[in-house]
Amino acid sequence: MSLSLTRRLQSVQAAHKATLVLIEQLQTFDPSLPDKDRVDLASQIHDSLKEQEDTLALLRQELDDDDSSSKIPASRRRPLDNSAPRELEHNTDLEARLSEDLKTARGRFRRAQLQAKKRADDAKRKEREALFRRKEPGADGDDGSDGLQRRYSRRGTQAQPTQRLTADELARNASDDVTRALRRAHDLLSANLAQSQFAQQTLDESQSALKALSESYGGTTDLLKASRGLVGQLVRSNKSDTWYLQTAFYIMAITIAWLVFRRLLYGPLWWLVFLPLKLESPAAGKGGWVAQTIATAGLDKDDGGQGWQDGRGVASSHL
Repeated sequence: MSLSLTRRLQSVQAAHKATLVLIEQLQTFDPSLPDKDRVDLASQIHDSLKEQEDTLALLRQELDDDDSSSKIPASRRRPLDNSAPRELEHNTDLEARLSEDLKTARGRFRRAQLQAKKRADDAKRKEREALFRRKEPGADGDDGSDGLQRRYSRRGTQAQPTQRLTADELARNASDDVTRALRRAHDLLSANLAQSQFAQQTLDESQSALKALSESYGGTTDLLKASRGLVGQLVRSNKSDTWYLQTAFYIMAITIAWLVFRRLLYGPLWWLVFLPLKLESPAAGKGGWVAQTIATAGLDKDDGGQGWQDGRGVASSHL
């Protein structure tokens, strides 16, 4: 597949070189030739450039497909495909050069068209001026004859005196001049028509490109709107998740603190702080309350009331 792409790219390159030769011919086009030849040459160059651009677009798509297929892991690639990346890189470089060359050739073609048309217009203007200069001496018969005789005698030739032109000859000459002028006007209109067709085609291509660009921008706008909605939803979800996490963290911290206090600090604090304070209070003389407190603190054993009696004995001895 890469070899076929290489050959096709080389054929496009050869066609581009031939088109450059045609552009040089148009740039140095002889103004004395008919305008139809110039218009045909310009149309041939335009068709050739258009065909090359279309072919290059297809080749670019195939290169993109080959590039995506070449991203296969090296472990799954066959040994015969080692030269494929180099050929793909070479084809990509050649395609990029051809794209730039086609853009440059399009600009040169337009400049060559303008230069050829300008030279043709200048040649027609000079031809009209020369025609008017030839007609001015012949308007006056005697003066023209004398001037013609003087020119012939100056060259050493014997010129016969010219006769005055008749009305029919003057009308025929005038009709010939009008016919030639109409032909030149027809050729000029044909050239302008070809140029306007080229401008219309360029305008149509620009409109299609602008339409495709507007569609692309519309899709981008919709994507941005959807992305903004998704970002807003993510922000709201993040806020709610943050609140839930903070609340759960606080509840867990309080639970751990309560468990630490209940398992590790509650017993020592009861025996070392609260119980001495209760014993030293004025109500400590009541042994029944102390015995009840000791019994509720866990000194009551499962021995049929022995813990309660020991508690009363400890309380009475303490008192």
